Amino acid sequence: IKISIRNPFTGNDSPSFALRGASLISLKADGNGWVIETLPDRKVHEASLTVLGNGQRIEIPLTVAPPIDSGKGPTGGPDNAAFARFLKNRGTDKAPRFDLNGDGVRNYLDDYIFTANHIAKRGSKSGKQ
Repeated sequence: IKISIRNPFTGNDSPSFALRGASLISLKADGNGWVIETLPDRKVHEASLTVLGNGQRIEIPLTVAPPIDSGKGPTGGPDNAAFARFLKNRGTDKAPRFDLNGDGVRNYLDDYIFTANHIAKRGSKSGKQ
């Protein structure tokens, strides 16, 4: 993830940056701001960048989703038919179908993971992430 931030604080002090759910790849000053490159941690669905300076704190949520392990999602490419199969086949409470994060339940997190991967694959030319 590449994040461009204008310096949100007044004064000459440089802000401090903290990441949650991601690792820092690079941090560069860029004119009136900063460019931060991060890599999300494996299997996270929440990550954020916190900017600290002048006694203030700004938290920037990052939209991330873990990739779907092969065999856990519906078969087929990133098409509407696969999406319909995912939505229709929820399984049961004791045997959830398409439990993408492996927590033993099929809930909104699984829907989020599938939807994010579906959108990402449809947006790529090769259909791969």
